[in-house]
Amino acid sequence: MTPSAPEHPAVLESAAGVLGWSEARFRAMGTDVHLAVLGDDPTLLDQARRRIEDLEQRWSRFRPDSLLNRLNDADGRPVPVDDETFDLITTAVGAWPGTGHRFDPTVLDAVVQAGYDRTFEQIGAGPGPAPGSVPLPPPGCEDIRLDPVERTVALPVGTHLDLGGIGKGRTADLVALDLLIGGAQSALVNLGGDLRIAGGLANGDAYSIAIDDPADPGTPATVVDLVAGGLATSSQARRRWSVDGEERHHLIDPATGAPARTDVAAVTVIAHEATEAEIVAKAALVAGVDEGLELLADARVAALLITADRTRHRIGDFEDHER
Repeated sequence: MTPSAPEHPAVLESAAGVLGWSEARFRAMGTDVHLAVLGDDPTLLDQARRRIEDLEQRWSRFRPDSLLNRLNDADGRPVPVDDETFDLITTAVGAWPGTGHRFDPTVLDAVVQAGYDRTFEQIGAGPGPAPGSVPLPPPGCEDIRLDPVERTVALPVGTHLDLGGIGKGRTADLVALDLLIGGAQSALVNLGGDLRIAGGLANGDAYSIAIDDPADPGTPATVVDLVAGGLATSSQARRRWSVDGEERHHLIDPATGAPARTDVAAVTVIAHEATEAEIVAKAALVAGVDEGLELLADARVAALLITADRTRHRIGDFEDHER
């Protein structure tokens, strides 16, 4: 299996380096992280980095001792979880009916069967799944039991969660708000394109964010200005690999259990939070052009949907954010 994927569909053109600004770039959660902070406390970036590490330790399927893996290995038994994990799983489960089952956190087994069975950096380092294996639709969320009093989650036997994308969105949201609480005037947290901006800049200034062209990764399809809120991009150009010459990607269609065959190349969503933007962008891409446009309109978000033939559809007030 040979991977080929750009890791950063949304790139900040920030004022970092100007008086009062600090920034950091590093790898976490299997992607590139960019933090930019306007504030006087030099420890804020270190605090944010530790916070991301803590959330990754809880939510990563690639860490054998993670809370997520303990939950996935519980064979139907209720597992006590912390408040943040309970809230994340509750949000993910709620998004399943809310998107007409287009967003499904129970796709883990299908993702693994497609070949994403190790970190993306390791794909190609060893044997992948047997060619010709028949994909099976994921079980869905109907029988997941959430106990808000005991703060426990019970997954039916055979149901396993993948919190990768939504976990990045929620991490961006939590860390951006943590930075404000810690004294930052403004903060941007970008985890591979799941991005959250909190706080305000002087004189109504905005962050400028370049959105990758899915047909030419590394080249902006457009640039948007964002004062606050969340942004996420879901794209077929990211996290691709091949198995015996067959191209595969990580975006699973819950209806089939296989990598989605969709006429949408990429969807960028601007919403109040990165978590919401991540859910809606992924669901719209999997749904295809017609259903995807309807889903985006119903969600009342600003969005850019780019089709496989490079047609651009702007939804809501997306044009108002473009330069």
